[in-house]
Amino acid sequence: MTSTIVVSSQTQGGGTTPVIDAVTDTTAAVNGSTGGTTTALTSNDTLAGNAVVIGTAAGNVTLTGLSVPAGLFLNADGTVTIAANTPAGNYILEYKICEVNNPSNCDSVTSTIVVSFTLPPPDIVAVIPDFTPTIEIDTLIFTSKTSSKDFVVRVSEISGFSSNGQLILKLTKGVSFTISYDNSNMSGSNPVNNNDWIITENSTFITIKLKPSVIIGANASSAIGFKLNPHSDIPEKTSLPITVTILNNLGTDNNNTNNTNSIVVEFR
Repeated sequence: MTSTIVVSSQTQGGGTTPVIDAVTDTTAAVNGSTGGTTTALTSNDTLAGNAVVIGTAAGNVTLTGLSVPAGLFLNADGTVTIAANTPAGNYILEYKICEVNNPSNCDSVTSTIVVSFTLPPPDIVAVIPDFTPTIEIDTLIFTSKTSSKDFVVRVSEISGFSSNGQLILKLTKGVSFTISYDNSNMSGSNPVNNNDWIITENSTFITIKLKPSVIIGANASSAIGFKLNPHSDIPEKTSLPITVTILNNLGTDNNNTNNTNSIVVEFR
């Protein structure tokens, strides 16, 4: 009688560490003139021989961008969004996946994002939308450290054509005021559409992305509600510029000259 003993080559703490494998990709070309989104780079990555699932549950993996070229955005689902007006070329993007159960079990890989560049015909250029942002607030002056004010960022289509693709906005943050948001109607009687947007932030910007299933119609608008509070230690005569910018050409926006709007609020 013959017996076979199988010995794992990867052990940790007496157990077996699943093999995690991030596999290099070369994407299909995305037109940098209009921008677009690739398929998920993680679609062929595996954990213990099974396709990875990005998330926070046991058995999932986390995704981290290690080196993402300018003009490219690594999305939470592993896809990559290429901003409109991105020059043609092969862009090298590096990311890492790690096992949720064992965060030190990771693998990283570089993939190639292929960007072409083809301008649409002139007759198509003439019938694509134009978006412009505004900031609406009832007063620019704070007189109390305990007061808060609602304000609205409104994105309006002004050329008569619906959005086609995802719009992305950046809203600046300041050090003496707090800007907060949630998915409720924060502006009282002025309805907002926060549920139509994905809102995230870092130390400098609040990023506002139109959900892929949402369209802003011709000559229509979408409003995002925020709340502004001065910090308790704010000095007098402190001003804060608030600027919102639509990233150029997203949603097939055809006019980059009206993509920014600013106001200045002041504490006295």
